[in-house]
Amino acid sequence: VLSGLDLDAVTQIVGRVEETMLSAEEKQILVAKVRDLKAEKAQPRTHLSAPDKIVLHFLTKLIESAAIQQKEEQQLRKFAEVCNRYLHNKLVRFDDLTLEVLVSSTTQVGFPTIDWRLLSSGEKQVISLFAHVFLSEQDRLFVIIDEPELSLAVEWQRHFLPDILSSEKCVGIVAVTHSPYIFENDLDRYARSISESIIGKL
Repeated sequence: VLSGLDLDAVTQIVGRVEETMLSAEEKQILVAKVRDLKAEKAQPRTHLSAPDKIVLHFLTKLIESAAIQQKEEQQLRKFAEVCNRYLHNKLVRFDDLTLEVLVSSTTQVGFPTIDWRLLSSGEKQVISLFAHVFLSEQDRLFVIIDEPELSLAVEWQRHFLPDILSSEKCVGIVAVTHSPYIFENDLDRYARSISESIIGKL
């Protein structure tokens, strides 16, 4: 269990445990015990004491739980990263300790957390769509969007559909647009004029 174990990772995992289960003092004791056991690994003992075995068992269970959460956390980080391309003077961030996704103001000292309701209507729209795609429990989504260019700057339009696809949950996407910039990317080869789809033209 101790081989290759990073103390910073242990501190982070232990820090996530609610204080109703482990007090701040108990968390410090646990991390210190792991540090001592890692130091003793250079001079291994034949048998671990009963308390040390309990510590290692508890830590092993915590690490297993953290591994299960890792995939979900990667999606949260990716979600925050993509959202940040579409915000002005704001920053979406994933808090490793509280497991929350927060939005902060970058124009104020210390980047204080702000209420999601303070985002513009355009920012809310974009973030809402990305939240549905990146954080959905469904792994196979088919997305249909009408005029995705609305409220998007030209540069954002070029990245919008590829960013949706980057979630790796979207198996198909249909967008009806008046903007050539929406498909000014790798999706250009799939773009078609709507007239090509009309049957029985007048």
